[in-house]
Amino acid sequence: MKKIYSVIIGAALATSNASFADVFTVGDLQYTTLDESTCQLTKSFAGAIDLVIPSKVTDEATSKEYTVVSIKYGVFRSSTITSCVVPGTILKPGPNLFNMCSSLKSVTFEEGVEELGYNSFPMCTQLTTVNLPSSLKVLGGEDALGFSEGSAFEGCTAITSLKIPSGITEIPEKTFNGCTALASVTFEGKILKIGRNAFNNCTVLATDLAFPEITSLGVNAFGYCSSITKISLGGSLEAISNEAFYGCSKLEQISLGEGIKTIGSYAFNGCGALKSISFPASVTEVGSEAFKDCGGLTSVSCMSEVPPTAYANTFPSAVYSSAILSVPTESDAAYGNAEGWKLFENRVGLSTGVDQISVASVSVKTVPGTIVIEGTEDVAEVYTLSGQMMTRTSSREISLPAGIYILRIGGETFKTIVR
Repeated sequence: MKKIYSVIIGAALATSNASFADVFTVGDLQYTTLDESTCQLTKSFAGAIDLVIPSKVTDEATSKEYTVVSIKYGVFRSSTITSCVVPGTILKPGPNLFNMCSSLKSVTFEEGVEELGYNSFPMCTQLTTVNLPSSLKVLGGEDALGFSEGSAFEGCTAITSLKIPSGITEIPEKTFNGCTALASVTFEGKILKIGRNAFNNCTVLATDLAFPEITSLGVNAFGYCSSITKISLGGSLEAISNEAFYGCSKLEQISLGEGIKTIGSYAFNGCGALKSISFPASVTEVGSEAFKDCGGLTSVSCMSEVPPTAYANTFPSAVYSSAILSVPTESDAAYGNAEGWKLFENRVGLSTGVDQISVASVSVKTVPGTIVIEGTEDVAEVYTLSGQMMTRTSSREISLPAGIYILRIGGETFKTIVR
């Protein structure tokens, strides 16, 4: 009986010991085993060094090798490391990864990393270089409470440029909020969603913005991006949110694709360098003060046969008195009686370019998104209504965003609408 009792106790102790994780240290890093083959980085003793996190480590006490698959929350909090390489075996490094690492200047995420956590670089004010792998799919995952937030680079005031891999289709909210030194961003793939405040206050960002397949644009997404000059938004986007481009004071060109329906309040407030704007036929509402403080506007055109909903304060009073409003000829009376639009003192009708026009041997017609030229081999020049040249080409099919253009070819001049 006594012998049987001892065996039972021994077996119980063996089972109990197996349930405890092993803790071991290699170099400046401490690890805790998760199972027979993997471990988690749980503590760092590293000082002001260039740290490389290994993909595999060996526990010298047992001679067992483990794959490093995760990093415990808070490991690098207030660390003095100057750079770090994160291996591809850690698929999701987790939120607040480099919390308050004020000496951190560069980080490389190796191939295999799939998700950059929420608020990955809080208060990393010296961070200038971040290398993101092509395997990356999420740019700012869930926060500590399980909510999807973003904020990956919020407040990184030293970073100047970044290349976004093709696997990224969404820029979550506040991803680059307050990155005041960020001058250029390269998007290698198709961006479908941009969240609230994603690029807010990126004051030196000078990248020409072109999102042909975007479907969602958050409030104040590019607020106070005061160095941006060009924006192109595709027709898959139905709504431009409130304050989306608030304070983009150097914005000169806006291209809005057919399919966009609403322009939110204050969407382009403070875009003082803007000279012209053309609304596609799909637009049904232009919000209150959408173009407040856009006193430089000299040309406004709207393709819709039914005047979109507008307000007495959609445009500043100076624009109503000086800019030219171009509308379809058959809708001229409707615009003259519509709220907001009737305030324009200078209104002209557009009747050319809808089907086909011909002068001498030159024939010009439009199909959706394209001007088609026949009967001449001469070089064509296309201008906006404000006089800016869009293209000079010998092509007989010229693809353009929806808008009203002046076409010069073969000694003739045409005003044409591209829908």
